[in-house]
Order: sequence, then structure tokens, then C-alpha cells
Amino acid sequence: WRPAVLTTASGVRVGFLAVADHCGCLRMGRWVAGRDQPGLAWANLSAGHLERLLAAVSALDRSVDLVVVSVHSGPNWLPEGPPAWQRSLAAALVAAGADVVWSHSAHHVLPLESIRGRTVIYGPGDLVDDYRRDPEYRNELGMVGRVQLGVGGHAAGGGKGLAHED
Repeated sequence: WRPAVLTTASGVRVGFLAVADHCGCLRMGRWVAGRDQPGLAWANLSAGHLERLLAAVSALDRSVDLVVVSVHSGPNWLPEGPPAWQRSLAAALVAAGADVVWSHSAHHVLPLESIRGRTVIYGPGDLVDDYRRDPEYRNELGMVGRVQLGVGGHAAGGGKGLAHED
């Protein structure tokens, strides 16, 4: 749950926080971070960890210029796109201070969205995929993009400043 903070050559401090909500990770205990073990931050978002995650994002937002939150969350194979709860989670993360929300789990490309001028990536697909190819979901495709970050502010909404290219 401890974020990584990097400082760019121009002095911009970017904070990164990553969590996973899949209970399967608990069965694979070697993946979950512990007191003496590096690993992923497991967040049971339906059982109380949501408040902890939002508080962590808010605290990180107060200490850095830009906040990137990576959430391994949501089901695989989403024909309708991200479910309502995942969109609500993204909105809550943005409200807490996230400038970029990067969800990933679906194993196929899902839409991008801008919430209050912040970039939300619901599913970049896989760059390396060990699943069989599905002709409907086209999981052999992955999204590569660039998010330009800056601290100059938004033209609409007055945030910290970022734009995304599709």
C-alpha cells in the first residue's frame, strides 16, 4: 500500500499507487505483499478496503503533483464494456485525487473515458496474452497509448493538467 513517487527532470512529482481486488491472489499468497514480503497490495473493494484506497489516493494527492492509480479490477470478457460499479470506482478515485486511473483485468481492449478532465483507462488489453484467441473479443489486440502529464491545469475543469491521445 506504499506508493512509489518519481520526480521528473523538471521537478514534477508523480505518485503511483497500485492495487488488485481479485481474491484469487489470496490463494496464491506469494503474490500478496506482507510485512517481510514484497508483492501486490490486495484490496477487497467490496469489503471495506474502498475507504482505505480512497484515503491512500487522497493522501498521495496532497504530497505529489500528479497521481496515477493502477487497479487490477473487474471481470474478464466484458461484452458491454466496463460495468457500472467499475465506472463508479473510477469516478470515486478521480474525486479522491487520481489524475490517471488505469484499470486492467478484462484481457481485451475497453474504452477510455475522461472524468472531470482525468484520464480513465478501463482495459488496455494484453500485450502478451496466454489465452486462446477469441474472435469476438479480439484479445490478441492490445492498446498502447501516451498520456501527457503536466501541472499547468485544464482548460475545462481546472485540474492539475493532463490530456490523453486515443
